[in-house]
Amino acid sequence: MVFSNCKNNELKNKVLLPYSIIRFSQSFFIGIFLPIITLLQLDKGRSLFDVGIAAGIYSGTVLIFELPTGNLADLIGRKVVFILSLISLLFSSIVFTFSDSIIHFGIGFMLFGLYRAMASGSMEAWYVDELKYIDNKINLQKYIAIANTSASIGGIMGSVLCGIVPITFGIFLKSKFEVSVFSGNLIVLLLMNILLIFYVLRFTSERKVEIKTEGQPKIKELNNFIIETIQQGIKNKIILILLIATFIWGYCFAGVEFYWQPQIKNIMGANFKVWVLSIVSTAYFLFGFIGNISITRICLLFNNRYNRILLFLRLLLGFTLIILAFQSSLIPFIIIFLFLNLFASMHESPYKSIFNENIDSKRRSSVLSLESLIMESGGLIGVLIAGVISEYFSIRNAWCLSGVIFIISGFLYLKITNGKENLKNDQ
Repeated sequence: MVFSNCKNNELKNKVLLPYSIIRFSQSFFIGIFLPIITLLQLDKGRSLFDVGIAAGIYSGTVLIFELPTGNLADLIGRKVVFILSLISLLFSSIVFTFSDSIIHFGIGFMLFGLYRAMASGSMEAWYVDELKYIDNKINLQKYIAIANTSASIGGIMGSVLCGIVPITFGIFLKSKFEVSVFSGNLIVLLLMNILLIFYVLRFTSERKVEIKTEGQPKIKELNNFIIETIQQGIKNKIILILLIATFIWGYCFAGVEFYWQPQIKNIMGANFKVWVLSIVSTAYFLFGFIGNISITRICLLFNNRYNRILLFLRLLLGFTLIILAFQSSLIPFIIIFLFLNLFASMHESPYKSIFNENIDSKRRSSVLSLESLIMESGGLIGVLIAGVISEYFSIRNAWCLSGVIFIISGFLYLKITNGKENLKNDQ
């Protein structure tokens, strides 16, 4: 197991194992569903214009509900909100499976957006608080990296099945029920989701954090909580710097995530094969796995100086992205693209460690949702700007600009303190 070195049985069985299974499942959902989401719509007769509308409904739903649902998780419970998110995903899967009109797809993407908004930050907040309850000086980076490793494994399995299910189970369903071959992916997602709901209900428990609300009406409580969360993000210098770094991350990576597939298609030309994208997606998660299992040792080598490590990783990301932009051959492009994800996966756990160490436990889910909202906003702006640059110049120009911004943004980390001098490196 990826967490066999954990010596504290309470931590392993009640916190680490449940959260690792949750992270595995969430990445499995992404791996088996997202690569075929556009193909599913086209297979059901929708146009590319319809696909764009559906994507806009999804993004709009996430942006609107991200912060309120994060605050709701702090007020009524992280586990409750996470279960609601899985129920939302359950219904969206059903809608996608049996519907083919633009209205039904719009409803499905709205439910999928609600899942994304409610799931972000809720169980991460639960995980960090449970870890700190067991040991207030625990090495968060180490345990975040372990959970991320589980997520990478889930992504690998989901990506592999994403290509296998349509040509096996999907063909069987189409022959028997005249549905899309991609419906098989949705049914697998549906069954995994139901199992996860029962698992979370049965094997996770939450310590209730009391929050003073002074007897105000529930809507007013939520509104005040949202305002106070934003104020906390602005007033805390470290959180503010990290939120700026998060916005830049969303901006820079959006152009890569949105355009790497068209770029491979451009490089291959008439020889393009869809299965190449499936192989690259699987390798993408594999390199993420390698990054997550190696970053803890790297952090130890640098005495857990996370701010310096993050600076170095941002510089690597920026230069790697610029080099990627100039590749015109398939194999070098794929190799450099995979190393880009390797460095990106290394970046997450030290970043999350500093971020969570500076959040009040009572508002952890709220601030994590604020962070997610900032990243989504950066990503939305990044896709739009990258689209304009790619249309009038080239994808290469868009990526070079993002690479330069990445490099400059790395120096933000020099303005924050590490705050990790007394960590326990082993548990």
